[in-house]
Amino acid sequence: MTDLLDIRGKRIAVVADPHLSFLSPEEVAAFSVQLKQLEGVDAFVCLGDLFDFWLGPGNWDLPPFQPLKLAFTSLSQAGVQVLFVRGNRDVLLEPRDVECVGGVVLDALIGGSHSSPVLLSHGDEYCLADIPYQRLRKNFRRPWLRAILRTLPWRLRFWLGCRMRKLSTSAIARKPMESMAINDDAVREACEAASCQSAWIGHLHLAATRTLHGGISLKILPAWEPGTPFETLELESVTPS
Repeated sequence: MTDLLDIRGKRIAVVADPHLSFLSPEEVAAFSVQLKQLEGVDAFVCLGDLFDFWLGPGNWDLPPFQPLKLAFTSLSQAGVQVLFVRGNRDVLLEPRDVECVGGVVLDALIGGSHSSPVLLSHGDEYCLADIPYQRLRKNFRRPWLRAILRTLPWRLRFWLGCRMRKLSTSAIARKPMESMAINDDAVREACEAASCQSAWIGHLHLAATRTLHGGISLKILPAWEPGTPFETLELESVTPS
């Protein structure tokens, strides 16, 4: 793994899988309020699936997302780094999509302290037993396919997004649990490549922590729900100024 954004030495607020939808404006509003109340952090990181599905250009213009757009803009203007990790629901996010809120799009990054770096990603890349999904994930990262999907008329993109969300929900219900399990070796290899001893991921929606072979620490964040506080990546080795 190369070209990882390195923000070690910063206090980071982290959340995973909010799955915000224009169909649930009350949840969008609750998330926006939490963003506005953030204090004492240098960066905010969403570990994927900020949106239930990302429709591409025009998504921010939907009325339910206006409070969210304003909250992110206010954060970035206050000097907080706003980072969006692509998940499986918002895989079509592009850097230019978040320029309007002062954000950055990426697939993984390194946080934590300089002596104890932490690899942060969505986590879907580690579910290797789910072969159909991994094939779909690979295809959605092909530049030519992304370009085609983003240029489709808005109404067609909207229909496709709703259709894919429905099909995904149905498919997950039929999948054996073992196919969605994290491959520990894949996590360990990614951590070793990034010179990290810890990893934080989302995707599975259920909170868990465990130690992998080689002493790698894995933390799985729960899916955000209204009233759930953001996680904070503490920096034990950083001396306050």
